[in-house]
Amino acid sequence: NHSDGLMRWIRREFGAMGVPAAAWKQIGKHMAAGLHHRGDRGWRVHMPRYLCSTCCSIGKGRMKVIFVRSPFSRLVSYFRMNWLGNPRKGDYTWDHFGHFAEMTLRAWELGVKLPDLDPESENGRLLANFTPEDRYHTKAMSEWLKDPMLKENPLPLKSFRVLHVEHMPQEYAEMVEALCTDFGFCEDFEPFPRVNSFQRGVPRDIWASLWSDPKTLTAVQTRYKTDFDWFGYSRDPFLEDPVLIPGLGWLQAGWGSNTTIIRRYERENARKRTKKRL
Repeated sequence: NHSDGLMRWIRREFGAMGVPAAAWKQIGKHMAAGLHHRGDRGWRVHMPRYLCSTCCSIGKGRMKVIFVRSPFSRLVSYFRMNWLGNPRKGDYTWDHFGHFAEMTLRAWELGVKLPDLDPESENGRLLANFTPEDRYHTKAMSEWLKDPMLKENPLPLKSFRVLHVEHMPQEYAEMVEALCTDFGFCEDFEPFPRVNSFQRGVPRDIWASLWSDPKTLTAVQTRYKTDFDWFGYSRDPFLEDPVLIPGLGWLQAGWGSNTTIIRRYERENARKRTKKRL
């Protein structure tokens, strides 16, 4: 039954962390007491935070992974999916992408709840169609790692492994290898599924037009500065490969500009090559 399944899961999870049998059995009993069924959502168990063995902020024995994508591609993809030709947004065309990028930057700079804006103000008119959902989906990836809602349980940033969507096959394989060497988890993994929901990419001529206005380029570079810095992405939207540091591995939060990252990365590789020669 469901209680037995729960106890088997608890035994495996807490056993891997070295929790004594008497302790995990007691924990399982408390969790099973809250087990209940919610309609078509199936069985659910709700645990207090201190019992959450899979939470990123406090989980043990877990490899923490963040999947990232070039801020340029990510913002264009969201615009294409939710704004392009959407009558509820005002039937935006590709020619309006610069306006959308400006809205994304302004919403971030204001740092206030969008519904609280005076609709007659300059910002209110600019952001009339920009919803909290839009702000949610255009957050910088680095901001998810600094979410203030975590409060007393901030994420240990340097324990995260970075996987670039643009280099998924290679870096996914490196992640699987690290799971085995660093965590002792050496089971086979399925190939990573398709990473793009669109059948075709944005045509080259359209892509070039999106960044023809320096103001649009500056808006995106400003809005996602930390993502460019942390994840080793180029600030040039026209590079065929936007990843300056393939196989970045563990996140080095707090590094400076891309130039600084590249220099440190090259120095580290030079030291490794020297050690191998010696």
